[in-house]
Amino acid sequence: MGEGIEILGLPEILLKWDVAKPEQVIDVLGCGGDTADNIPGVPGIGEKTAAKLIAQYGSVENLLGAYE
Repeated sequence: MGEGIEILGLPEILLKWDVAKPEQVIDVLGCGGDTADNIPGVPGIGEKTAAKLIAQYGSVENLLGAYE
């Protein structure tokens, strides 16, 4: 099942998820969702838009704070 194991180093993680820091991957998945881990995400926001928002605001907390 699946496509096998993919081992990524720090540079590959940053490139694959289009983030500046590895901890931002969690924020991208939280916004855009992740079906493999059953994370619903925000309706209407996919992986690319989530990556752009996290790049702009740095974290989900900062993003939410901008709209309070």
